[in-house]
Amino acid sequence: MAATLFALAAFRNTAPGTPPIGCVVDWFAFLWAETVIALSLIAVVITSVRTALHQDDALST
Repeated sequence: MAATLFALAAFRNTAPGTPPIGCVVDWFAFLWAETVIALSLIAVVITSVRTALHQDDALST
């Protein structure tokens, strides 16, 4: 997901017929996709850290 987060910006800039930054199409397509990917990445990291910490607590007791 982290690779997709950074790859979308490069793909958007090289795609043919790219709309200028800030237009309505850009807002509804690209920025929402970036937001969803970023939030998903944050959720995965938080879940992974909590799981790892929970396993460490179980092993230490």
